Amino acid sequence: MRGTPILLLVAWNLAAAQTPGGNADSAAIATLEQRIEDAMVRRDATFLETVYAPTFRFKHSTGSLETRAQRMTSVRRQVPSDAPGRFIARTVDSLDVEIHGDVALTTGRIHVRRDGGDPRWRDYTVRYARIYSRGGARGRWQLLTHHSTAETQGPPAPFPASVTTSAARDTILGVIQTFFETMAAKDIEGARRVLVAEGRFHAVREQNGAPAIRSFSNAEYLTQLQQVKEALRERMWDPEVRIRGSMASVWTPYDFWLDGKRSHCGIDAFDLVRTPEGWKIAGGVYTVESQCAPSPLGPLNP
Repeated sequence: MRGTPILLLVAWNLAAAQTPGGNADSAAIATLEQRIEDAMVRRDATFLETVYAPTFRFKHSTGSLETRAQRMTSVRRQVPSDAPGRFIARTVDSLDVEIHGDVALTTGRIHVRRDGGDPRWRDYTVRYARIYSRGGARGRWQLLTHHSTAETQGPPAPFPASVTTSAARDTILGVIQTFFETMAAKDIEGARRVLVAEGRFHAVREQNGAPAIRSFSNAEYLTQLQQVKEALRERMWDPEVRIRGSMASVWTPYDFWLDGKRSHCGIDAFDLVRTPEGWKIAGGVYTVESQCAPSPLGPLNP
């Protein structure tokens, strides 16, 4: 076990997680779905320009259609920070991702909250479907079309108890993937959005034949993250997801790389809870091991 809080943080950090085949693509799309909604809240036209395909179309549940140019004009429109009806949050929920080679289909719900404005639209849920394509020199996913299929008042209904659907699984793994990406980017505010403030993590390592346990709170983690200088990379594969109502757990093997060199491996066990803002990581337990079964992912790619 590392002797300082910073090195303990390095032992925990999970950056740019990968999973074999379609699982990796599903995780990437799940992360992109939430990043698009976060960009809408921030009115981040620069990011959306990179995601929307040249032929992008946005179809509302009323049947009205926006072209890419019209959508971007709307995003760029200046809105005062205290304007009634501005977005507070847009949280992806019940996400289902289907990968078909270089085409991806997503369906899900977006829980939208606004600050003031028409009372009917301060808290509502949008059902939607989207189509992505992958291409270009860097093989990036781009959004071809969005279709809002229905809108209802209030937050989305919870998942049924004791069920693991593909939609729930993709949503939850998307939250973890988002967290991994904030670790790689040292994005403190991004990490804060997917963590429960009161949560806690525990690291377990065998030392002299006995378990050595260190723990830190989510708040401590965010503080320490700002001090980490090393490049962090962790890969996970074959994640197991269990869900009951508004609680979930994810158990997955991993290997961890520090400045491009393999550091350690083990098991990550995440605990998640479903909040009014969507699924968040409450904490968890992870092992720190020097020897594990070989990763099916092979050598680390830069």
